[in-house]
Amino acid sequence: MVNEIAREFPTPVLNLDHFFYVVLEQKNNLAYERLYNLTASLSLVEESYKHYLSSKALTVIKPGREIKYDSKFTEMLEKAKDEQLKLKSEKLTSEHIILCILNTNTEETKIRKVLINAGVTYNSFRASILENPLDDTFDNDVKK
Repeated sequence: MVNEIAREFPTPVLNLDHFFYVVLEQKNNLAYERLYNLTASLSLVEESYKHYLSSKALTVIKPGREIKYDSKFTEMLEKAKDEQLKLKSEKLTSEHIILCILNTNTEETKIRKVLINAGVTYNSFRASILENPLDDTFDNDVKK
């Protein structure tokens, strides 16, 4: 999926915005399933994110380049491990990263603003996980 997103939105470095778009685009992941159940406006969020990433995309990227992740995305992956531990999950999933993004102890991001405007908060997303645990095998690898 990383290669596909890098082709669709050419950029030298993938970031949290790309991750979030993948969550919205690839509907077979735990975070999407929960977001879908928590908000009726998910398709609008997906369209606005596609437009946003398109506006930031470069016109040309050298073929065969190594795909890199920006430092904020890497940092968020590390912080998401705390959410994984709090929930006693066996593996890191997209749910943990979304929780980390929604956590008020994390730096404000466009993604958090979009989710809160759509009615999704840290507490509602976490409650969804605790009330209805989904099978971890449903989720794609975070860096696939």
